[in-house]
Amino acid sequence: VADIEDGLKFANSSFDVVCASKILEQLYDTKFFMDECFRILKPNGLCLVTAYNFNHFENRLRIMAGKYPKLLGAYPEDHGGENIRVLNIHKIKELCHETGFLIEEIRGMPFTKSFGKYSDFAMNMFGQVWPGLSKLFIIKAKKRQEH
Repeated sequence: VADIEDGLKFANSSFDVVCASKILEQLYDTKFFMDECFRILKPNGLCLVTAYNFNHFENRLRIMAGKYPKLLGAYPEDHGGENIRVLNIHKIKELCHETGFLIEEIRGMPFTKSFGKYSDFAMNMFGQVWPGLSKLFIIKAKKRQEH
C-alpha cells in the first residue's frame, strides 16, 4: 500500500508490463505518474491504461440537450465529479507522447449502463469502431527507447 503520487517504490526497469486501470482520473499529476511508469518499465515494456472517456457518446448527447456532462462536478460535494481529471483520447495520446510512450492500440470498451437491448448493442458497436465514443477506453502503449 502506497501513495502513488509520492512515486512508485520500485527500481528502474523492474517490470515488463504496467497496468493502470481507471486511476489517471484520480491523480493530480498524471504526467508524474506516467513518467514513473516509464521509469519502472524494462526497454520495450508495455503500459496498459484504462480510462473514462469524457467525450463518450452519452456525454455528447447530454451536452446537446443542455444537460451537465457526467464525470464532472461543479463543487466537492457534487457526486458527478468523483474525478480530479477528465480525459479523452486526444489528451491520453498527448500524455503518452510527452512521457515517452508510443501508442500501439486504442480500443473502446463496452458500455456498462443499460439503455435497452438494441441501444446497448448499437452503442457498444460504436465504441468498438470509434473508441472516441466509448465510455471507457484502453490504451496499449510501448516504452520508446529514447525519451
